[in-house]
Amino acid sequence: MVTFPISSLAAALLLCMPCSVGGADYPWVGDLDGQPAFGSKAQLRQVEKFWRKPSTADQAVRLALADLLPRFELEVAMARAEDQRQGIDRLVLAFHSDLEDPEFDPSALVLEELIIDPFSVGLNAQYALILVRVAGDARRQVRIWLLQEGAQEVRELTAAYSLLNSHTYGLGRLEEVGLLQLIMARLDLAALRLRAILADLEVFQEGPGSELSVPNSDAVRLAQAFVMGEREAGGAWSQWVSGAKQSARDFQSGTKLAALNKNQAATLALREAGRKKAVQNLVQMRELAPADGTFPLLTGSNARLSRFERCQEVVRLGLEALARDPFAAEVHQLVGISLDFIRSRRDAAVYLDRYLHLKGIRFYDTWTVAPGILTTAEQDALLRVLS
Repeated sequence: MVTFPISSLAAALLLCMPCSVGGADYPWVGDLDGQPAFGSKAQLRQVEKFWRKPSTADQAVRLALADLLPRFELEVAMARAEDQRQGIDRLVLAFHSDLEDPEFDPSALVLEELIIDPFSVGLNAQYALILVRVAGDARRQVRIWLLQEGAQEVRELTAAYSLLNSHTYGLGRLEEVGLLQLIMARLDLAALRLRAILADLEVFQEGPGSELSVPNSDAVRLAQAFVMGEREAGGAWSQWVSGAKQSARDFQSGTKLAALNKNQAATLALREAGRKKAVQNLVQMRELAPADGTFPLLTGSNARLSRFERCQEVVRLGLEALARDPFAAEVHQLVGISLDFIRSRRDAAVYLDRYLHLKGIRFYDTWTVAPGILTTAEQDALLRVLS
């Protein structure tokens, strides 16, 4: 049986204060913000009952957790709508023809390039004023930082929910020693940070009187200099940009998220180190694992490994990676494929089902397995799970 060494991460969360939730079945502990958390000693039966059939009180906690995702999506939509209202999307589109590409948002890159040299790109008066406003809006810079941090925590929560669904409704039983505790520790941390981010975003919402909404005389003069190509205004522009960045840093230092980052620095470092370890192992796994039913030729010290030995090594590397980052979807996939070769389809299905859930695919939900929407790897995993 594989043991997952998660005590350092779970302990770093400091989830040891009792938290009373009237009528609750789950033995909640208090998170740093006073909200219920699963804690560092989560037990499989308790978590399973909470996820499958929670009590009325536990249902309230479940709904509060689930509500974090749409609340953040609303903040993202509001930020996009505000950028559109201010004309930022038009400015970006004027200098980047692929703005509508759903796989890539060039806004930050385009704005950064324009800010570096706004004098030689031929800005008209409207676009020049938009650029000055954007570069001088410290509150917008804080919102962007919060949204970027929030997107990371949304991915964490989504992955945790996916693995819990795989355990509860699918085949991905979370029975390895320590695995559940690691997942719940990551879930607690992500929920804690996302609650702080949502609170900060409410404070930094766009409102009347901001630099972006109401340009002052300095902003107008800078915009005129851009239109005329007057590089003599470069010094004033640098001060404008650096002043806004400093204001943004000052704003950030006073946020709930900044305080939480300071408090949880060791925990966040452990999480990031776990991700990096999973990526490092994945590079080796890709070289060894069977792909499309074949084994790529190897060179060097691995050239003499048999197919069986290669799959054994993939499983070893994969379990080592998952002990640090259970949300690494491709690691689950390659472990599953290798187990299918050296053990059984039943053993493989545990990891392949987790992989599919992490990709948003549930074999028991026809809406997620419709023909034409799955990649080759996803289709292969689904066929193995169903067979």
